[in-house]
Amino acid sequence: MTTLFFIVLANLLSRVLAVGLAAVLSFRIFSRCGNLVAAFAAGLLLTIACTHLIPEAVESGIDAHLAGGVLLGAFIFFLLLECLFAGLGGHTHGNVKVRPVPVLLGGGSRVVRDACCRSNGAQAPVLLAGTACHSFVDGVLVAAAFSIDAVSGWIVAGAVMAHELPQVIGQIVILMHAGIEKRRAALYVFIASLACVLGGIAGWAVLSVLSWLIGYAMLVSAASFIFVVLAILLPELMHLNDAEEAKLPVGVLAAVLAGVAVSYLILQPLHEETHRLTEASAVHEHVHTECPADQTAQPKPH
Repeated sequence: MTTLFFIVLANLLSRVLAVGLAAVLSFRIFSRCGNLVAAFAAGLLLTIACTHLIPEAVESGIDAHLAGGVLLGAFIFFLLLECLFAGLGGHTHGNVKVRPVPVLLGGGSRVVRDACCRSNGAQAPVLLAGTACHSFVDGVLVAAAFSIDAVSGWIVAGAVMAHELPQVIGQIVILMHAGIEKRRAALYVFIASLACVLGGIAGWAVLSVLSWLIGYAMLVSAASFIFVVLAILLPELMHLNDAEEAKLPVGVLAAVLAGVAVSYLILQPLHEETHRLTEASAVHEHVHTECPADQTAQPKPH
């Protein structure tokens, strides 16, 4: 029971610190350049999904074709969820504006509603669902490390907190961009991230049974991040200009690319270090449990 207490405590502290620091940074940065920070978060989440969650799901043993099917199914589910929330929320009646049609789509112009008045009903639940799945996986990783020793557990928990901080900032900013009040956005992200505690408890109880679910949770999380970025966030950020200022949104594109770069340069090494520590702990546990059996199996010298 002592191990379980430390697993719960480590997961809880890692999320309290990550969300607390992220909230402070998000509130200050968002007040000055909200759209650019939202674009930065889009690049961050998209890169995490494509270069971390999906590859690791395949490496966990899921067939690549099955992984693609799960990813597609989860994406379609979130698409249906968006349609459902948009229907329940009704139509918005913002100011009309003329938007140029891209040349590749035929050129010309069309009259649309203001992008800022678009219904974002599904953005919060879809993003929070992905956050919960990702947090659950992190909780299992921390439980696996604590099953070896407390030092490994706290090291992995610290690494998880470090690589979660930029991601949590992005999630809070995206929710604020969707019109959610800043404190409520931080609260929603914190509640969703508490799934790490459930992951830690489940990992402690039946780690060998639940291990096959981790890859699928990663795929669902990746699908939610990709959907929020491509289907909801970027279409709005790419059309912030008025008709008279029909130009390439250089600032938004630069912010997205900056998010991609940060994910590669900072988050990727932290992800790899976290999983390296977890795998090292698993090897240590395997050796610890197998050595006595190997010794008893050795033939006695004549």
